[in-house]
Amino acid sequence: MISAAYLNPAAYGGLNGVNRTVWVLSHILADQKFLSIFSMLFGAGIVLFSESIEDRAYRPARFYYKRLFWLFTIGLIHAYVFWHGDILVPYAVCGALAFLFRRISPWALLAIGAIILTVPALNYWIFGSSISMWPPEAVKSLQNSWAPSQMTIDAEVASLQGGISEQLLWRIPETFKMETFVFLVLLGWRILAMMMIGMALYRLEFITGALDRKTYLITAIVTFIIGFGLIIHGVKANFNNGWSMEYFHVFWFALELYGECICGYRLYICSNGIT
Repeated sequence: MISAAYLNPAAYGGLNGVNRTVWVLSHILADQKFLSIFSMLFGAGIVLFSESIEDRAYRPARFYYKRLFWLFTIGLIHAYVFWHGDILVPYAVCGALAFLFRRISPWALLAIGAIILTVPALNYWIFGSSISMWPPEAVKSLQNSWAPSQMTIDAEVASLQGGISEQLLWRIPETFKMETFVFLVLLGWRILAMMMIGMALYRLEFITGALDRKTYLITAIVTFIIGFGLIIHGVKANFNNGWSMEYFHVFWFALELYGECICGYRLYICSNGIT
């Protein structure tokens, strides 16, 4: 599907019948859930790697940042040549920041992660709530990106089905937007927050499977109800509001953000803690 359909599935094709079923199932069960898992694992890996290097009487920063440099380099190649949705560059940048917090107490890490996680939700709330005060040309530009014209759709499809030069003309500006605006408003805060939480949960021995089975089972049930409950409610509300641009930016994003993070957390518990 076209890029606009990622946020607004009604922007491309018919959102009914099989199309609707496939989108709802993939969105509820998979979309963005693994970003939370991988981010927490990355955070846990920071602590694990640092402890391993320090046990050998070395300073971990030199080895760690060397790895991040290559992660960042490979990510840039991946993003600009193959796919604008690359996640390696954001992980490298957020990992560089998270590393600096690895020694503080796990409860402080949890608190900092929770606070950071509110930033992208607040950004989108401010963004959506202020639309009525925007100049008309800015609102029209947002509407065009939310529900692009057939001409815009055809141009994107033609670019991505063309040769490498046509693809790069479309991909390079999209990648730059992902690694600047999207990263600073949304993605970077979320990844950094989940890395902090991952470091804390590793330090508390929660994600190492060291706690009793009952603790993991109760946590999995609670996070299942809260996480999937938020996402399902958000999906139903979006359909009820006709995939309104204003509703999405003011209300739905926060529901999705917290629901996806909680569901990713819950999936990790089920795959590592309970089993």
